[in-house]
Amino acid sequence: MVDCSKKGLVAVPKDLPSWVTILDLKSNAISTLGPDDFKGLHKLKELDLSQNKDITFINGSLFQDLDSLCTLKITHTQLTEMPIPTRPLNITELSLTNNMILTVSPEALQAMPALENLYLSHNRIMDIPIGAFPSRSRILRLHLNNNKIMRLEKGCLDNLTSLEQLKLNKNQMFELKKDVFLTLSNLKFLELSRNKISSIQGLAFKGLEKLQVLKLKRNSIATLLDGAFWGLSSISNLQLDNNNISNVTKGWLYGLKSLRQLSLAFNKIESIEQDGWKFCEDLNRLDLTNNQLKTIYPGTFSKLKHLENLLLDHNKVSRIDDGAFRDLAELITLEMNDNAIAWTMEDVSGAFDGLQNLMRLGLKMNHIKSITKQAFLGLNSLRQLHLEDNDITTIQENSFQPLQDLRELRLNSTNLLCDCHISWLPAWLSRFGFQNTVIAVCSYPEWLRGKSIFDVPVEDFKCSDQEIPKPIILSNPVSQDAFKGANVSLNCTAAITGDAQPTIQWKKDNVVLPAASTETLATSDGDIKRYTSRLHLRNIRDDMAGRYQCVVSNDFGSAFSHRAKINVYVFPVFIKKPVDITVKAGQSAKLQCSATGQPQPVISWQKDGGDDFPAARERRMHVIPNDDQFFIVSTRNIDEGVYTCMARNDAGVIATNATVTILETPGFIREMKDEMTTRVGETSVLECMASGSPRPKLQWLKDSQALEVTPRHFFTADNQLLIIVETKWEDQGTYTCEMSNTLGIMRGRTKLRVMSRDGQPSPGASKGGGGLDDTSTTTGIIIIAVVCCVVGTSLVWVIIIYQTRKRHEMYSATPTDETTLPGEPASTGYSSSDKEGSFTQGPIGITTYHYQDYQLKESGYESSSGQYRANGWTGMRPSAAIFPSDVDEDDLQGAQLSASQQQLRCQNRATSVSSLHHTSEESDTAGSSHSPHSSPSHSPGPQAPLLSPSVPGATSSLQRGGSTLSTFHPGPTNHDRCPRSIALPVVCGESSSGSTMVATTQTPTNCECDTCDVHEAHTDCKNCERCCQYQQQRQMASGDGSISDSNTHQRSVPPVPLRASSFSALPTGAWSLRPPPVGVGCCCQSVPCSKHKNGLVPRKQQHRHTELCSHDCGCDGLHAAVCPSCSHHTCTHALQGE
Repeated sequence: MVDCSKKGLVAVPKDLPSWVTILDLKSNAISTLGPDDFKGLHKLKELDLSQNKDITFINGSLFQDLDSLCTLKITHTQLTEMPIPTRPLNITELSLTNNMILTVSPEALQAMPALENLYLSHNRIMDIPIGAFPSRSRILRLHLNNNKIMRLEKGCLDNLTSLEQLKLNKNQMFELKKDVFLTLSNLKFLELSRNKISSIQGLAFKGLEKLQVLKLKRNSIATLLDGAFWGLSSISNLQLDNNNISNVTKGWLYGLKSLRQLSLAFNKIESIEQDGWKFCEDLNRLDLTNNQLKTIYPGTFSKLKHLENLLLDHNKVSRIDDGAFRDLAELITLEMNDNAIAWTMEDVSGAFDGLQNLMRLGLKMNHIKSITKQAFLGLNSLRQLHLEDNDITTIQENSFQPLQDLRELRLNSTNLLCDCHISWLPAWLSRFGFQNTVIAVCSYPEWLRGKSIFDVPVEDFKCSDQEIPKPIILSNPVSQDAFKGANVSLNCTAAITGDAQPTIQWKKDNVVLPAASTETLATSDGDIKRYTSRLHLRNIRDDMAGRYQCVVSNDFGSAFSHRAKINVYVFPVFIKKPVDITVKAGQSAKLQCSATGQPQPVISWQKDGGDDFPAARERRMHVIPNDDQFFIVSTRNIDEGVYTCMARNDAGVIATNATVTILETPGFIREMKDEMTTRVGETSVLECMASGSPRPKLQWLKDSQALEVTPRHFFTADNQLLIIVETKWEDQGTYTCEMSNTLGIMRGRTKLRVMSRDGQPSPGASKGGGGLDDTSTTTGIIIIAVVCCVVGTSLVWVIIIYQTRKRHEMYSATPTDETTLPGEPASTGYSSSDKEGSFTQGPIGITTYHYQDYQLKESGYESSSGQYRANGWTGMRPSAAIFPSDVDEDDLQGAQLSASQQQLRCQNRATSVSSLHHTSEESDTAGSSHSPHSSPSHSPGPQAPLLSPSVPGATSSLQRGGSTLSTFHPGPTNHDRCPRSIALPVVCGESSSGSTMVATTQTPTNCECDTCDVHEAHTDCKNCERCCQYQQQRQMASGDGSISDSNTHQRSVPPVPLRASSFSALPTGAWSLRPPPVGVGCCCQSVPCSKHKNGLVPRKQQHRHTELCSHDCGCDGLHAAVCPSCSHHTCTHALQGE
């Protein structure tokens, strides 16, 4: 080390050894530094150029050879900027304090990458530029005290990620912006004292998770927003001394869970929020010195269960409530010097209760005059007690007895009242060795004035009844209840001796009333003077309620009266009154009631003048605390009544009523009996116990007739009981009780059975009359029976006549006019006007009928409208037939018919085909078009194609009654003969064995055969004799026994309809007709096609796409229908089926 300090050097010495490591050049007169002044000093580690006041500039080349330089100190000079080395240096500490530097130079710091400690205090730096500190900076300590920095911009400290200590004391900052410290995650010490910060907003210190000490002393902080210190999760010491903080709230202390020391000295704190210390429960030391605290409440220091040191010096504390320190169980030191707790010490017992671990208590300068025996209760561990600078006059005996571990007592009083009450003190002080730390001098009586109590003999401590130097209370004020606005007076009387007039003060809640309205009356009784003080409380207000006390004081002490409580009452007044409500059973009923008064009234409820609430027993009543609503849920009829809301306080009680009406549908309390039995002559009682709201009206009925009151029938219990006296047979029946109100009607029934006296049923019951012997009833039954017989007989005759006429028409060659109705198909038969008795059938003309309505034939038939019902393959027929023409042949299947009758039946079935006309837009089954004015006709059977007369096998027509009936005549072929003389063109109907007869174009192999099997037929045709008989009948009908030529359009043989279901396959040259699916109608649903995919042509397509043609389909040249899907011609015999 080379020490060249204070040598008066004006330049750097030239002969410095090269081995030097520490060079001290401070306190010289060096003004300039040359580039070669430190040349060759490669081992120099520490250079101090401080206090060379004339240095104004340092060239960066000065440090060219200082490879090992670690510490550079240039303080107390005239530098205006930081030295900028020409090459990077390994400097770790740079001290440039007390200069005139204006800013932080990024270039200078860039050349010092290893810098850890930077001291720039006492300069003229006004701001810190963003980017002033290089990235990856290693700076650990940055001191910027005593500069002129006004604000810290966000981002100016971003690169100081390793910084641990930052000092910005005594600058001119007036605010702290958010997130300015966000990147200083390793900062542990932050000092911002002696600035001009007035408020701290929330999250101002966000990012400082490792901060341990924060100093904000001597600012102007008056506002601390909620969360001001949130984020300081590691802080242990927070100093806010000498600011303008006025209260302590848990809002700005939020997040300080790790805080151990909090200093709030020299502020303006007047109050501490209840539970204000909730978020810093681990606080160990709390300094509230020099504030404005006046009262310590029980919750002032709650939650501070770990607090050990509490400093309350130099406040204005005059009131300490009982148990105010009860939460400070671990408190060791309590300093309350220079306060005003004299009256608390003298009048309050247990002011320090709960401080069982307290060791030091400072009570200096508190104007204490009297120490009572309750003053130090609970301080079992106290070792140091400081009572200096108090004018103590009296100390009650055993006042220090609770202080079993007291080791130091300091007291200096020259105003002691040396009477008999203090004679114990000198001996006690001497026994515990406190005579050297206690100064106790007598002030009264006069002859002991100025003497130490240790020098006064015990016998000189005397008391006299005629001398009362210290006031005593003779009468105490009395507690009173007062209504708001009234006037109240309190009286207090004290006695004293001497000429000096005492001071009389009134306190309210331990606080002196500064402007109390009082008057004092003085009287004397010898040397004893009585002073009566009267306190007037006029126009009582709510804030006048409290505890009042009279304090009489003089130079020797104070006397305290008992506390008188003044209660300010306001008679209850309803704010909300319940109103009458009506609700349905099961719903909730809500009543509102609230009142105001002083004290706050208590709301209670009654029901019907009592406290019996069915809803309460059933837990359906809800009263919400501190709310004005009363609920009854799931209301029932028993909840109905008058509810009384009562508001009660000490001033009185008021009440108001509301009616709750429950609407309930009528119902039975007890179900009526289904049946009752009584005897003739006895009294019968029927019950109908009803419930409901409003009360239901009851009415009795007998056999659905209103029951009137008679001498034997009367009602009781609001019609709930029906009494029948001397029951008779006619009283038997069904009795109905009908109850009703505005919500509905309910009925109940009881069947009353009347027995004879010996228990036998009534005579009417034995005859199956149901027990009725009413003559009128019996007569009515007889009349009804007669009418039914007449109607039944008439129906039988109608059926017989109908069957007879139908059978006659079946065998008749000429249809009758009576069987042809407008709008219905006329019966077919042989025309008497045609030659050779030809059988004719023509289309029937009827009124305009739309195609859409034609579809109704599938859903039913009405004779009045001409609509028919189709039932599968059985054919369509009217549902109610009166005339023979309305009856389908199938209706006769149940009767046994002869072969000839069956043939005639087949003949009649063949004539049941009628034409169906459609509009021009639609085509019929055969594909023919019609005029728009054409009217369709209805057929009870399948649809028949409308055939042209020019086509072989066409129909012949018969005009009758304006209706045209068209019939289909199959043309005979050359093989249409029986084996003997006639070939069978077709066989229809059923054989005697019940099997279906199958049409065929083949000649049976034997005319006498019993069986004529068809190729691949599923059914067979037996008893061909029937077919021959049928042909014989045809010949007879034709008159000559022969069948007309195939070219003749009129034939004597009626057309025989073919059953589509009878076809399975035909021989070569014939068209096969596949049977339709089961359950599907014949032509009403589809036209079979052997080549179509499913063998069926949908009905709609049939009407639109079938067309007439003369194609020989293999079955006598009949017309064929064309399949719309495959253009395949299909035999239309199926259209003539059932």
